[in-house]
Amino acid sequence: MRQRTASGPGGEHGEPTYRGDFGDGLSGRGPGTAYQTGDRPSRDPGKYLHAASTSTGTKHVTLTVTWTVTFR
Repeated sequence: MRQRTASGPGGEHGEPTYRGDFGDGLSGRGPGTAYQTGDRPSRDPGKYLHAASTSTGTKHVTLTVTWTVTFR
């Protein structure tokens, strides 16, 4: 993985996308939206990555973050 430590002369803009595997056949995909105080994810389910499991027990959860970056 290559890391950038400074902006280019025109700048850049990055957008993360999250994909989660929730360990019991459930998966989800969502935008990189930061949680804001007062938000209720249950009232706006498309805003955040989420899944609702119907089984109990320990789950192995994997989260993959993909960045799409535009350089100017």
